[in-house]
Amino acid sequence: MSEQNDDRKIRPEEVGKAIGEMFRGLGAMMDAEDAATLARAGESRLLDGAREVLKQTDAEAFYFALTYPIDRVVSALLKEAFPDSHELRFIFAEHDYLHWHLRNIFQEYEGSACCADKAGCVVRRLVRHFLHGKRIEFDRAAQYTYMFPSKVLTTHEEILDAFQALYRMRHGDLRPVAALVAGLERSRANPREPEQA
Repeated sequence: MSEQNDDRKIRPEEVGKAIGEMFRGLGAMMDAEDAATLARAGESRLLDGAREVLKQTDAEAFYFALTYPIDRVVSALLKEAFPDSHELRFIFAEHDYLHWHLRNIFQEYEGSACCADKAGCVVRRLVRHFLHGKRIEFDRAAQYTYMFPSKVLTTHEEILDAFQALYRMRHGDLRPVAALVAGLERSRANPREPEQA
């Protein structure tokens, strides 16, 4: 098989166009998935009521028409599963909120590489801590450590402080988050060596 020499130069605008098309395709797939999910939910009084409220563009009425009833079901299910742990109920009910905040912390203070893996690892360790009372520790000698925080939120105490700050912020108290951010900024100004095995 002969090798062909392609002297064609790829122009930056072609790359930009290809990337844009890729993202539009991904967006269309996600839109289709959302539409399929809504179709599977089918017709119900709950959805019909929410659709009517949306026509009024009243966000509070929409909350009480759809979000609040769903939240109540989730809350009841989590109280049944974790009757003695508001922390576990919070982690399960607010997973996206917690994960995205942790992810953004790792991205900001450790870089974007593996920031989602680190956030997921911390959330799993929080669940294990609140469910079984296990101290949050990372085995730096393990075969794979890419998902372990290395510069910030590396200790049990730091992770629990961050969790409490995010928990309290979700319930309207910004003071603990201000303290968390101040501590993170101090660690940026005076970086410690990344924890290694």
